[in-house]
Amino acid sequence: MSLVYLLGTNTISEHLKAKPNIQVIENIERFHAQIAIAAFVVYELVRGVELLPDSSKRLKIKDYLESVLLMFPILPYTETAANWQGQTAARLQLLGKTPPFVDT
Repeated sequence: MSLVYLLGTNTISEHLKAKPNIQVIENIERFHAQIAIAAFVVYELVRGVELLPDSSKRLKIKDYLESVLLMFPILPYTETAANWQGQTAARLQLLGKTPPFVDT
């Protein structure tokens, strides 16, 4: 089966919410084999964990992050991706919609 879905940080983090959206969780489980995450999502997740103070919450999130990194393929940031991102960011900026770098 081929990869179809590229999940963002918010979707990957759904499991960690106080009241996770059950439909999102079920879809992640249902389409597991077709899901990948981008290297930038890994960056955002790792950065978020590292900014937390030492606590049981941090350990829980770190454990979850480690399981996610084993669960889904991680797509690298390539030259092709950089070119696409640059073109897309410029197009959006000209439309008055400048997304943060990672979210482009």
